[in-house]
Amino acid sequence: GALPLLIDILKTSKSELLTFAAVRTLRNLTCVSKHKILIAEHGAVPLLIPMLKSSDDRLRFFVLITLQNLAQNDENEVMVVRSGALPLLIPILQSKNDDLLVAALKALRNLSCDANNKCQIISHGILNLLVPLLKSDNEDVMIGVLRVLWNISCTTRYIGLVDKLFTPIIVSGLLTCKKQQTQSHFLKI
Repeated sequence: GALPLLIDILKTSKSELLTFAAVRTLRNLTCVSKHKILIAEHGAVPLLIPMLKSSDDRLRFFVLITLQNLAQNDENEVMVVRSGALPLLIPILQSKNDDLLVAALKALRNLSCDANNKCQIISHGILNLLVPLLKSDNEDVMIGVLRVLWNISCTTRYIGLVDKLFTPIIVSGLLTCKKQQTQSHFLKI
């Protein structure tokens, strides 16, 4: 199949265009459950992670969506964090590019299901980076933050931390938010 060729392109290509095309194709393949496992087994995860440092926002966007999709599988979720994704998400979470922010938050939402990953997310200080994002004018960013918080707060030992950092902002958001969908996400927390 094409998968070994795509992985080889990630490993060896010096062409940004070819690498971008390979990542977009992998992103498309990750929409099928069995492909998520095969892609990870072929070694794509450790090849994708360093691409989060790229200066090409389009490439980073598709890498984030690919990682988000891969992390829907429990084993892949752990592999993405073990491969070093969290420190590379930090600058993206501080970005002014809302498309990248939303993609990073979606990936983080899927990475925050595993108990050990939750611990890693907290130890990397990522919750503190989410505080200002919850005040964003972009509703997709706010919903992304709330979904991550929901996952983290589902572990009893982190409820107090989430409560301490976010309750005042969540209450304020409920009072000022005009859209029903966002209000329902605020209420879940």
